[in-house]
Amino acid sequence: MFTSWVSLNFAEKLLGAVAVAVTTFMLAQLPGPIKMDTQITFYENGQWQAARVIEISPNVQQAVNGGDESVMQLVEQINKLKGAAAGTEVKFTYNEQVRSDGWTVVSASGTGTGYDSLSNILFSGKADFRVGVFDTDKREVSLFVGNLDPQSVTAAGGKITYRITGQQITQSNADQVQLLNTAIWDNPTELDVKLTEIAGAPPGVTVAELAPEPGGEQPQAQPAQQPNEVNVIRNGDFELPWTTQDGVAPEWEGYDNGRAWASWYEELWPEAVRRGERAQLMEIFQVEANVLDRVIAIYQTVDVVPNAEYALELYAIMRTDADPALRNQSEFEMHWGIDPFGEGNYDNVQTWHLMPLTEQNRRGSTAPYPEDIPLVYERITGTVTTTNTNQITLFIRGLKKFPTNVEVNFDVDEVSLVGPAPGTIMAATKPEAAAPTEQDAKLPTSGAVLSRPASVGAMLLGGLVLVILGTAAAASMLYSHRKDL
Repeated sequence: MFTSWVSLNFAEKLLGAVAVAVTTFMLAQLPGPIKMDTQITFYENGQWQAARVIEISPNVQQAVNGGDESVMQLVEQINKLKGAAAGTEVKFTYNEQVRSDGWTVVSASGTGTGYDSLSNILFSGKADFRVGVFDTDKREVSLFVGNLDPQSVTAAGGKITYRITGQQITQSNADQVQLLNTAIWDNPTELDVKLTEIAGAPPGVTVAELAPEPGGEQPQAQPAQQPNEVNVIRNGDFELPWTTQDGVAPEWEGYDNGRAWASWYEELWPEAVRRGERAQLMEIFQVEANVLDRVIAIYQTVDVVPNAEYALELYAIMRTDADPALRNQSEFEMHWGIDPFGEGNYDNVQTWHLMPLTEQNRRGSTAPYPEDIPLVYERITGTVTTTNTNQITLFIRGLKKFPTNVEVNFDVDEVSLVGPAPGTIMAATKPEAAAPTEQDAKLPTSGAVLSRPASVGAMLLGGLVLVILGTAAAASMLYSHRKDL
């Protein structure tokens, strides 16, 4: 039986329009732009993985530091993310740093079970979740959030993006749906989506980790003292000046499997650099006739601690000259993989982890209208588990499956592999192995993808918020935006 939901009623739509109109009137009081990107992925039995990145302009950050009432909703949102990381209800991390251009970047991500916690962290408890049945045997999750306020952000130069992923999007009001499983909104006034859940648990997380043992105890006791963590990747930001003619960044090596034009370049185009002045560009073009699966890659061998876990993070762009109708047809892919022996041997990689990237126009904002869309970096995360070896090799590759004439470019920036500092003695958590085995080499799949940070709404003055909330309360007494099934 296919479940259906009743649409938002007229009173609520009118309330949303009034809020947006009043917000537009107050824009002159906003201190500056804010950018926000939110990614949510739904897994079976109420499990979820979520990430939010907020970019805060210097003027807004100054208002935050000064306790300005116009940004109190932003402060509340940041405190929600901090609270999720500090609490025990979900597994969440929080990071805050200032970029070289003066913008403050807040990033938080994690996993959990149950929609109340997800609503509280990302939507201040105002999200409406329902669970139904799709096609007789699949759980279907419905999410609705109304009265969002994009104009307060866009008029100040900011942007808000939401990306919601499931096994299949069955219905939505999204601006676009990619690969039938990801709904994307830019500057929405409301989110309304139904989707089926992805089988299994979020990548890198087991069911035992998501659900504590009876009595509130965690499934596995943590060591009394955690080792210092470091980034073992060298020149992961690719900012060291290029010193060779092969196009491969310092500290990295290049690999390709031949029979195609495969080249590496120092990426200096600002639009194709996520941060700083440089990134690594890889290109495949002119594949020989009847030759399949051409590969170009960079790799680096690093020192690690045996029997330890490392968190992988990188940003990438996959862009081609393909016609819009032919993009995102799985002709091109990017992956990461590990040589567990640290030999720098491509053939030692047992598992290639797909980086589910959007195929973008190769020319970005320089393409003819209406394809003149700026390039967007997407975030990839994963977990690497070492065996009883002191070194591993990280490979990052681009793949062109077919011998077409379409050129493909792969950009990579800000690669990190964070874990115990080499030389750290780890507490024994599993039996020692004589040597890395094939089973050891099967690493966990990669984690969530998040695009280049987008924007958060600028905040209304306290009195205006009270007026809108009062109106909302009155409307709620007369109407309900959805009928219960």
